[in-house]
Amino acid sequence: MTLLDIDRKQLDENTVVLEVSGYLDAFSVTDFRQATAENKRVPKLIINLGATFLDSAGLNALVAAVSQVRDHRGEAAIVCADPRTASVLYTTGFDRVVTLSATVDDARFALDRPEGEAHESKDDEDRHLHLLRPTSVPVR
Repeated sequence: MTLLDIDRKQLDENTVVLEVSGYLDAFSVTDFRQATAENKRVPKLIINLGATFLDSAGLNALVAAVSQVRDHRGEAAIVCADPRTASVLYTTGFDRVVTLSATVDDARFALDRPEGEAHESKDDEDRHLHLLRPTSVPVR
């Protein structure tokens, strides 16, 4: 059984999607870091996070991947449709660091928006991300 699968798809001459599925954790993070390092020079990187488990090492690797792309004057976006994983990303404030989207198409749209163009309205943003945001956090 493979803990983490990563498939690379070239959408166009400027956009690469890394399809990530499985466990993004301390045991598999090396493979993820290698895949993102190999794609750090692409103008637009979309990481489709189909991971069923994400720990602090995985989160750290996501931050590093985004930083690497930006260091090479590129842009990055994360796609996350799993509510548990998305909850981790929102709880840690990751959505303030990088664009989070529910689909690859939404991420591509966000990255294709001309620099300086106004962001979507709050209603449009809520329409795209309502499944990602945690609706409540239990207090114990």
